Amino acid sequence: MTELPINTPLGKLELQRVIEYYDFPRIFTCINSTGQIYFGISTYDDADEFHWIYLPISSLRLSAILAGATPLRQALLEPEGGFVFFVKTFVNERAEFSYALPEQISEDDLPDECYLINIQSEPSSRSAIIDPSVVAQASRRETFNYRIFPAEPAQHEIASRKLGGILTSTQELLDALGQSSTGQPSVRGPISAEILEKTKINVAHVFEGSFGVQFRASQFSDLLDQSLIAAAISEFGNVILAADSEDLLGKKLHSLKGRVASKYRRLLKELSDIDSGLELKWGAVQQGRGGTFSLTKEQVRKAYTIVDKIDIEMADEVVVNGKLVGFNSRALRYEIQSADDEKSYSGKVADDAVIEVLNPAIGEFYSAKLRMLVETQSTSGDELIRWVLVSLSHRKSAQVT
Repeated sequence: MTELPINTPLGKLELQRVIEYYDFPRIFTCINSTGQIYFGISTYDDADEFHWIYLPISSLRLSAILAGATPLRQALLEPEGGFVFFVKTFVNERAEFSYALPEQISEDDLPDECYLINIQSEPSSRSAIIDPSVVAQASRRETFNYRIFPAEPAQHEIASRKLGGILTSTQELLDALGQSSTGQPSVRGPISAEILEKTKINVAHVFEGSFGVQFRASQFSDLLDQSLIAAAISEFGNVILAADSEDLLGKKLHSLKGRVASKYRRLLKELSDIDSGLELKWGAVQQGRGGTFSLTKEQVRKAYTIVDKIDIEMADEVVVNGKLVGFNSRALRYEIQSADDEKSYSGKVADDAVIEVLNPAIGEFYSAKLRMLVETQSTSGDELIRWVLVSLSHRKSAQVT
């Protein structure tokens, strides 16, 4: 009998969606009165009896299957609850029901590895899940929760401009980490569109208990549970683990190269400005990955100072011989005009700058060693160049050409 089984532990079932039909529904979804969803698969039938596999499933995993992101075979072999149900229905007899482990499913009853369903379906609102590990496994998309003010559970608000800055700097840091993970990091110019698409994250949920958001990767992981965004998030976690250790941060950022240091510096600056720590809870698609990584607000402030120094150390260096136009030892600002092309350079004086001149005089000629810091927008490639003065010394020849 092809009707849904009754009087079984599955509960009172209602048919939701028929995916394959031949004489009767062969693959379908149904739901019971408590909201539990099942995937029903016909495995055998004759004139008298019908055999089925019922797979209990979450709305998020269901959406991934219907969208073609998770093969039905994989869902059966890796059930979220660890088991499936075998059901037999008969023409004139009571249905038979049994629990089964996935390894008990016959190879003949499993769909082909290449079998994918492709029906776009949005998960219902009742499936709003906050646990990133659950979401990642169900949706096959890398997911992480981002808590701002993690030590202040009563803080539920944040200035919109500051939130925008944190979200933007987080995305650009992941873009840089993704580029670094490809083995071809760059300091200047736009990151390729292919990388940006693979490291794109979406804000999927906002939650209370200290202000926080949930990010989900824009793309699904591949059949081997691999993705570039997973590699980027993993490196992000490693950077956070370095905390406020100058030695560990230095080694990590120098190994990542490219624009990672400048992007991490910007994120730390945004957090430091609002006196906040950070907690990242990563739910990974691949088993054995993920975890929780955090910084206190004190660590954020100290790490910002360290990364600011590292960013300068990693920058390209030039020597400018020219006339000192401005110098403020208290505000640590300078401006110098090149004697070669009259180009002006200005910016901040590094905290550890070597100033060989006791009292730098405006209008006098000096030799300045500058380091070029490049702030690059990942998508547009627009660049803001900052010149940091790291040393100032007397120039032997002081004639403007």
